[in-house]
Amino acid sequence: MSITITPLSTSPLPPTYLLTVDGAHVLLDCGAYDKGSDSTLARDAPDDLATPTAEQVAAYLAALRDLAPSLNLVLLSHPLLTSLGLLPYLRARCGLRCPVYATLPTREMGRYAVEEWVEARSVAERNDARVEQKLAHQLKEQQVKDAAADKKRRKGKAKVQDVEVGVGEDVVAAKEEEEETDGVALVKSEDGDVAPTASSDPWDQAWKLTTQEIRDAFLAINAVRWTQPIHLSGPLKGYTLVAHRSGHTLGGSLYTLRPSLSSSLSPASSASSFLYAPSFNHVKEHHLDPTSLLHAGNVDDNFRRMGVVVVGARRSKVVNIKRIDRERKLLDLITSTLQSGGSILLPTDPSARLFELLVLLETHWRFAGLGAQFPLCLISRTGKDAVGFVRSLTEWMGGQLAGDAADKLKFSNLRIFSSLDEIAAAIPPTVPKLILTVPSTLSYGFARALFLDFARSPANLVLLTGLSEPGSLARWLAKEVWEPQQDEGCKYGQGKVGKEVQMDRVVELEMRRKVYLEGDELEAHLAAEQEAADLLAKQQAALERSRRMLHADAGGESDSDSDSDGDDDGAHGEEADAAEEAARGEGEPAALRRRRIGGFTGGAGAWDEFLDAEALAGSAGGQSFDIYVRGSFGVRAGGGSGLQRFRMFPVVERRRRVDAYGEAIDVEGWLRRGQEEDPLAPGADQQVLGKRPREDEPEPVHEEKPEPPHKYVVDRVEVHLQSLLFVVDMEGLSDGRALKTILPQINPRKLVIVDGPPDSIADLAGACKSVTSMTEDIFTPALGEKIKVGEETKNFSIRLGDSIMAALRLSRVDDYEVAFVSGVIHIDPESDLPVLERVTLADATAAPALTAPEPTGEDAVMDEAAAAVVAAAPSPTDHAEDQKPSPDDADEAPTDTSILPALKPSLFIGDLRLALLKERLAALHVPSEFTGEGILVCGPAPPEAFGFDFSSAAVRAGIDVRKGAKYVRDALLDEAMEVSGGRCAVRKVGRGRLVVEGAPGETYYVVRRAVYALHAQAG
Repeated sequence: MSITITPLSTSPLPPTYLLTVDGAHVLLDCGAYDKGSDSTLARDAPDDLATPTAEQVAAYLAALRDLAPSLNLVLLSHPLLTSLGLLPYLRARCGLRCPVYATLPTREMGRYAVEEWVEARSVAERNDARVEQKLAHQLKEQQVKDAAADKKRRKGKAKVQDVEVGVGEDVVAAKEEEEETDGVALVKSEDGDVAPTASSDPWDQAWKLTTQEIRDAFLAINAVRWTQPIHLSGPLKGYTLVAHRSGHTLGGSLYTLRPSLSSSLSPASSASSFLYAPSFNHVKEHHLDPTSLLHAGNVDDNFRRMGVVVVGARRSKVVNIKRIDRERKLLDLITSTLQSGGSILLPTDPSARLFELLVLLETHWRFAGLGAQFPLCLISRTGKDAVGFVRSLTEWMGGQLAGDAADKLKFSNLRIFSSLDEIAAAIPPTVPKLILTVPSTLSYGFARALFLDFARSPANLVLLTGLSEPGSLARWLAKEVWEPQQDEGCKYGQGKVGKEVQMDRVVELEMRRKVYLEGDELEAHLAAEQEAADLLAKQQAALERSRRMLHADAGGESDSDSDSDGDDDGAHGEEADAAEEAARGEGEPAALRRRRIGGFTGGAGAWDEFLDAEALAGSAGGQSFDIYVRGSFGVRAGGGSGLQRFRMFPVVERRRRVDAYGEAIDVEGWLRRGQEEDPLAPGADQQVLGKRPREDEPEPVHEEKPEPPHKYVVDRVEVHLQSLLFVVDMEGLSDGRALKTILPQINPRKLVIVDGPPDSIADLAGACKSVTSMTEDIFTPALGEKIKVGEETKNFSIRLGDSIMAALRLSRVDDYEVAFVSGVIHIDPESDLPVLERVTLADATAAPALTAPEPTGEDAVMDEAAAAVVAAAPSPTDHAEDQKPSPDDADEAPTDTSILPALKPSLFIGDLRLALLKERLAALHVPSEFTGEGILVCGPAPPEAFGFDFSSAAVRAGIDVRKGAKYVRDALLDEAMEVSGGRCAVRKVGRGRLVVEGAPGETYYVVRRAVYALHAQAG
């Protein structure tokens, strides 16, 4: 298959890549940062990750926006903002409609993370999407209420009558309400003496979403299970997707993509397999098992020799701290801080890594008995939902929760709050406590507000579990405040536990908040609204007068013969129509227009009896007319010319719904009407029999009170940092040493290194290139650079003839049986497929130049679907010795060899591992040992390994065999060892190249047979 990798972002942006497979576009992750950088923080210490600029973020979002409609598949690896933060934005704003795949925990925990992000920022900043949603909702509610009131009023009328409606006044009222709603979303940023400016956060367009848009985006995700083969469709038909455990987050996944012909559980069975492993963890944690890449401490055989592997290098130069050391330091520091009367602030993410900390802290609280004296608190808007849902995900967990997950996930010592006011009312500020809050960046929300309070007290502790995003306050604290005071080797990522430091610095921070208008500002705002309403009313009145005059002039002549009663009846209608047209001219929605109502004569109900309120509110709901109608509803005969005619009856022209059986019938409406009239229906016992039950009163709907007029302000606050600060690596990711050990064991055919600073990427690439057995195809693509890592191949179908099948010799390799076949293609008129038959004498005479193909120097490629290798030639190093024709065959062969094809060489399929060869020789009692990298020295072989015949040798040497087998063996041992020969060496000299060196003897042939046995022989 043809595979192309294109990075859509590079460090310091979140990792996002475009994978092109045979023309199909696959998006690998779509992450975002929760906020732009803090511009008020001075940065002096060097940082390996630069702060992303507004131009970089804008280009990144623009690239995804342009690409979204053409995508065929999206894969999400982790429930983090840096992996899926842009999914709702792409779906709601950019036209993303392709299938999206992720595990169930990734889908649900990712939704909690995005909702927390959007809710927290919407509280302190203007969210245009929610303002528009609120306006639309209010307009819709008003339309439904008006329509329901009209329907209820019409339903009891028995005769046609005129209804006087004040359309102009209603429009004015609606306009005033709209102005008031606009005041709710008023934004006036203030920054001290600085003039208010537009928001400079480049991520604003990504988080300004409604709750419904977020939920719709995540409900559209297709949930998958680990190791579950997903057979794709559309442009990716013929490929199978499989998710595997990453070990980094709950539900975090690695993905393999391969042609569907290969085994569903052995992605390495095809050289076209693809592995996406941006981040993983090889160490077991409290609630997670290590990555599926490892099995029993080594790389799983299913992942060896993958075709293409994409791996992240962000932690290539990081050395992890031992788990026992970092947890001991962390828990001791927490205990000592609480016992000394201080409180602890622990910022974390809303879902993914939160539960690793909760399990650790809950276990410590139980063991140390801290629950009665020191509260363990979580402040998060989605905390209760996330903690409740995680109890149903025990099958996705592991680690220490394998046995008693249900008990530990109760979190009996944890108290969850959804706001700062709740925790302030429940726990006094002077009580020492540990607070986990969001976000981990300290850039906004609860974490930033609490940091201002905690940092002012020297007894408190601010505890960071990672470096966080570039440009954030948390990263600035770790790099600028904590690291400069650490000893050599104790800094972040250097393998040793650091120490807590006492902060003593004054910084200026931006605090965004919402402020309700009061005093002069409120009076000025209300005065401006009233002035706008008065101006609108004057415009409406003027427009209404002009419309009445025009209608009176236009209809005076045609209405001269009408009686006075008709004129009186139409007066109100004329005014209402004019006002309605005026409202429409001012841009009012059509749904707000009032309609005249009327019923049929004879006491029957209104014509729209079975229409709901929403249908009545719409502009397509129809118009009902009184006996005599004036206004814009008249039609002119002759296509717009001629006299104006008016409809004379209360009639509505509606299109009939027609299906294959004729006109559609509103069955539900008739059934609903029948139930209302049925005295034996449920609930009819409360009514008087024989009387039609009264219409149920609608239940009172709780109406959300509109917020008072407010504004959003930005304050610059000077904070004197005096608390303790400690940083520990609890990110749950593999370090550089693990990456440099695992990748050579996977030994992919092509390796793509992405995601990380340039020095980290170069470090990992250099370490892989230094391994002699690793591939030379190692790519480090730059932003927007297309790396073609797979070639497009053509597949053809062919049928094996009877002559081929009769002489077929199959050899087993893994789960397949393969054979070497050679023949001539014939066209069978009775079959659509060409047939391959053995070479006959006539075929050889017609094509005397038929020879074996030249060796390619690469591993033989087998057609896994047919379980056979067709016309493939081995590398000269795939076998130790070419087969030679025997003398008997030479005698039988014809003298004229030009008419016969050349003898085909032997073909050996497989990848020999010297460790397996050593085990096989040990089973044959042949000693062997490694003497260098890739060299195995074998022998000498004992007589039993090559079947030395001691009886025949004893007869030839004249030894009395009646003295016993031991005597005969000891007497002939020297002769047998001479036959065995000396030692031989087996060494690898490159990819697929194996050399067996040694003196001629039985040891050499025993070793050669063992090498052959570890390969599948074809030919």
